[in-house]
Amino acid sequence: MKVRQSTSAAFTLIELMVVISISLLVLGWGVPNMLRTIEKQGVTKAVFDLMEGCKQARAYAIMTGQPSELVIRAEDGQMTVRKAQGPRLMRQSGGEAVGVSSSGRASTEALKGFSEALADDVAVELLDVNFIDQMQFSEGIVRFYPNGTSDEFTIVLRVDDEWRKVSLDPITAIAKMEDLADYR
Repeated sequence: MKVRQSTSAAFTLIELMVVISISLLVLGWGVPNMLRTIEKQGVTKAVFDLMEGCKQARAYAIMTGQPSELVIRAEDGQMTVRKAQGPRLMRQSGGEAVGVSSSGRASTEALKGFSEALADDVAVELLDVNFIDQMQFSEGIVRFYPNGTSDEFTIVLRVDDEWRKVSLDPITAIAKMEDLADYR
């Protein structure tokens, strides 16, 4: 009578070493890419917040039948959406002024739902509304209308060597983003 020896189904040391080395290689390739993604969060988040503000202002104007404004403040990078009041007025220096109500006071009523701020490391390199440079003013105001149109708007954001341009199509008031690294 023959006696069978049972072989256990286990991993050998060599098999374990191969699996661990492959895992380390995959991890070594993945970690730098993950770190680069985290580093780009500043400009990516700023672009996302800006495009979301444009979307919210456009939606509010269409849904309520009243013009709305996206306000970008230079001193703190705060972005808010508010109801536009009164006609557009021109500043003496050529830029556009805040809409003024019938009482003569500037509209500062922010709408609930959208208020974001640019991170400290995000620099605004260009801010144009209706082809007028808004960098010299304390805030840039982009108006959205109930018929789905908006002011012409272009902003260029920079974090270190990452440049992004966000612009609005004035006919549809839809924002689009471009990576300016493609143009260097």
